[in-house]
Amino acid sequence: MKDIQLIKKVLFKMKALWNWIKNHLLETLAIIVALFGIVLASFFSKSSFVHFLFGYRNISPSEIITYFGVAAGGIILLRQLFATDKRIDLQDESNRIQAKGQLDTRFKDASMLLGSENTSSILAGVYALHQVAVEASQSEQKGYVTVVKNILCAFLRENSEVVKDGEKEEASDEKTKALKRKKPDIVFQSIVNVLFKEPDYTVYKGTQTDLKWTCLSGLDLVGAVLPKAVLSKADLREAELPNASLRGAYLNGVNLHRANLRGAYLLLASLQDADLSRTRLSEADLCRAQLPSANLKDAVLCNANLSEARLPMANLSGADLSKTDLSNAELQRANLEGANLKGANLKQVDFSLSLINKDTDFTGTIHEGKTVAEIKAYKPRS
Repeated sequence: MKDIQLIKKVLFKMKALWNWIKNHLLETLAIIVALFGIVLASFFSKSSFVHFLFGYRNISPSEIITYFGVAAGGIILLRQLFATDKRIDLQDESNRIQAKGQLDTRFKDASMLLGSENTSSILAGVYALHQVAVEASQSEQKGYVTVVKNILCAFLRENSEVVKDGEKEEASDEKTKALKRKKPDIVFQSIVNVLFKEPDYTVYKGTQTDLKWTCLSGLDLVGAVLPKAVLSKADLREAELPNASLRGAYLNGVNLHRANLRGAYLLLASLQDADLSRTRLSEADLCRAQLPSANLKDAVLCNANLSEARLPMANLSGADLSKTDLSNAELQRANLEGANLKGANLKQVDFSLSLINKDTDFTGTIHEGKTVAEIKAYKPRS
């Protein structure tokens, strides 16, 4: 019985030793190297193996022990380096978890501020959320950037509403709607600034913008960056958009009455049924833009680029199109009565189905001096 208990104790200690060796391989290797050096120095210092190992030169036992001691010490140092590196990794992971927890808490607190009735609290929430997005964009939590933008865009949409008939505001086209804001202008302007204007908009680069049915009328959007933004049925009456980038934006049914879009970039933008009456679009780039049934009555488009633009059934009556590039534009059934086309590029433009009259000014174009009948009878070469 005693022998069995002794065997169990021995096996238990051997198992513990084996587990220690598995968990301390480098320390075990260092011990083996040190013991091997001692054995060589004590019993085999004159052997041919030792001579071969040290370059066939005479070496004393103390030197052998020194060499192997240094080797064992190097292994121990390497083990310490590995251990330090592991501790650093664990600390970094702990810091990441802590930072994520802090960001989660700040995000939650900032989001709740948007529900306040107090303007200063809402503004604090807007800028706090933006700061979360800025920090997230520089960390592994980049998903917050999209979430923050979606929340702020949703806030703008949800706090816009259609003006009721009894409180009708100026809206020159029946196809578009006038909207009003439920929150103060400063709140809307602040959100627009952080999302779409320099220097902050770069944080949200590559994210989607959904502002359909949003009231942005009268806001400062100078130089705003809104590529491929969804602004269908949005209210941008009298908004300031000089040099804004709206490439490929969806602006169907948008209300841009009296807005300032001088020098704006609207390449490939979709503006079907949009209200652009009295809008300033001089020097704007509308190349290949889609403007079927758009209302451009009395709009200022001098020096604009409308090459290859589609304007079937568009209302351009009274519009200033002087020196505008309309080459290869589609103007089937467009209304050009009283339009100013002085010096415009009308290459490959077919006016046969367009509404033109004696007040439509073709001075300085290929149709200068022609009658209305002659202009309509003109067929561009294919």
